[in-house]
Amino acid sequence: MKKEVLLFTSGVDSFIAREFLIDSGHDIDCLYFNHGGRYTNHEVEKIKSLLYPVIIDTRLNLGDIEEDDAHIPNRNILFTTLALSLGYKKVWLGGSLSDRVGDNKSEVYQRYSELLTTVNEEYCRIDSPFYDCYKDDMVRWYTRRHPASRIDLLKDTFSCFNPLDEEKERDVYVQGLKGRYVTKECMNCPACFRKSAVLYSGDIFTMHENKKNVDHYERQFEKPLIQTSRTVGTMQYIGRWYEELDA
Repeated sequence: MKKEVLLFTSGVDSFIAREFLIDSGHDIDCLYFNHGGRYTNHEVEKIKSLLYPVIIDTRLNLGDIEEDDAHIPNRNILFTTLALSLGYKKVWLGGSLSDRVGDNKSEVYQRYSELLTTVNEEYCRIDSPFYDCYKDDMVRWYTRRHPASRIDLLKDTFSCFNPLDEEKERDVYVQGLKGRYVTKECMNCPACFRKSAVLYSGDIFTMHENKKNVDHYERQFEKPLIQTSRTVGTMQYIGRWYEELDA
């Protein structure tokens, strides 16, 4: 067991976090907690298909407290606490300015790290390399660093609240080239919309299938109080979405 661990999911955040930490010289384990939620079987399937090792831990079962929108209260707090209890000294997350959940914030984990260090009388740290940037910035970093493998952001990641039972082929445009890929993501839920929007920052376009989600984010970001990478990137994706819809 290494001293540092990345709390890994099958999503874009942890995929890029692993690449960033390794590029930065960190020696890490990747750890996935199979918490029994509605989509974990699909995440496990995706993780097992990866070419690098990810530890799958089944100690937590949180499916009974999962809410209708797939949110599990205090999930990240539980994950980080258990990871430290397993013996790791530093726990990495994929948290960024794009996250809105309270238990994935820099100030929360700075204070929580201090608390656990006091309680256990041994230094520990919970952190993310991306607390000062948005997911769009993370995708741009990855696609600039690994331009030939940008399609991996699609085929090696999974972000969906309502996965399909059957695989479904979809169109994808990467750097202007049309191709096909196979996914079990529904392309109808908010998680699928957010993934499509952020991947567009890396010149990867996939067609979201639920106009209600498009309308929701368009209302939210059309006239923001402050322009950010997230608001700009989302509106650019929506503009391209309408172009493809009319084509």
